[in-house]
Amino acid sequence: MAKSDGSSTIACPFHALEFDQTGSTVLLGSNKATKSLLKPLELIIQGDLIWSYGGVEPKMPIPNVLNEFTADYEFAGVAGECSVKTDLLSMLLNMHDYNHQNGTHRPLFEIERIDFKRFIDQRLHSHAYYDMPRAQPKWQDLLKNPALLEMPKVIRAHLENYFPAIVIFTW
Repeated sequence: MAKSDGSSTIACPFHALEFDQTGSTVLLGSNKATKSLLKPLELIIQGDLIWSYGGVEPKMPIPNVLNEFTADYEFAGVAGECSVKTDLLSMLLNMHDYNHQNGTHRPLFEIERIDFKRFIDQRLHSHAYYDMPRAQPKWQDLLKNPALLEMPKVIRAHLENYFPAIVIFTW
C-alpha cells in the first residue's frame, strides 16, 4: 500500500495489520511502531500476490500461473484448510498420480473410470487432461445429496502441476 510520504506497506488480509519494510507494524489506535521479531524477507510482488524465497537462493522462478488463474477471480477469504500428515515423497507421488481421483474420490463422485486424453510435460510444469465418466446416481444417493443432479455425466478435468507445491484442478 503506497503512503503519502513515498513509503509503502504490506497489509495482512486476515488481520488487517500493515507491515513496513523493516517488518514493523503500527497497532490500531497507536502511533508507536512495534519491534520486528524477524529479519525482513526480500519480497517479490507479482500482481496481487506476494512471494518470498525466505532468504534461500531460488532454484526455479516463481510460476506465473496464480496471476493468470486469479485474474478472473477475487479473493473472498479462506473457505477451509486441510493438513495431511505424510512424508514429502508420498505427497509428491500423490500430487502427480493422475488416477488418484478414480481411487480416492470414486465413491463421492460415482466415477466409473479415468479416460486420459492428453499429457503435456514441461519438466517442473505439467498438464493432464482427462475425462471421468460417472455412474448414474441411485435414488437413495439423490435423496441424501440432491446436488448430484447438477453434476455432469462426464467430468472433464484439467490437472495442472507446478513442482513441487502448486496443484490446480479445474473441471
